[in-house]
Amino acid sequence: EEMQRHEREERQRAEERVKQQRDEEAKTLRQLLSSNDSSHIGKPSCLPGTRALILNTLETWVNDTSDTNTKCLFWLYGVAGCGKSAVAASISEQLKEASRLTGSFFCRRDTENRRNPALLIGSLAYYLARTNSSFKSSLLPVLRDDEFHVVKDSRNF
Repeated sequence: EEMQRHEREERQRAEERVKQQRDEEAKTLRQLLSSNDSSHIGKPSCLPGTRALILNTLETWVNDTSDTNTKCLFWLYGVAGCGKSAVAASISEQLKEASRLTGSFFCRRDTENRRNPALLIGSLAYYLARTNSSFKSSLLPVLRDDEFHVVKDSRNF
């Protein structure tokens, strides 16, 4: 009985250490995030039945696994106000619902924390680390390095 109690306590301590390590990793990774309002969440999306052609084109592109080397980027462009952000928010939401969205970052020239390239890169690194354990294992030591403060300071350019 004493042996079982000791094993149970040891197991609880080990679980607590794992939880503490995960909490520390999450805190370290959060320093990469620019803000919570840069993702697609809460952004206006397309009304049902609108922009069907571009949404279908995007859906086909996302699901095309025939040649991953040549189709890594979909460049959505158009004049201001034509609905690029709504299309991007719609496809992001569809991917999220299908558990296929790693993360999103919506740029905006009139919002400081959404127009700085360093914040975009940091946010993308955060999202990748959350979904890819080998990337996270490589990134965490860099973030813990004393010289990382230089990178964080460079966000103000």
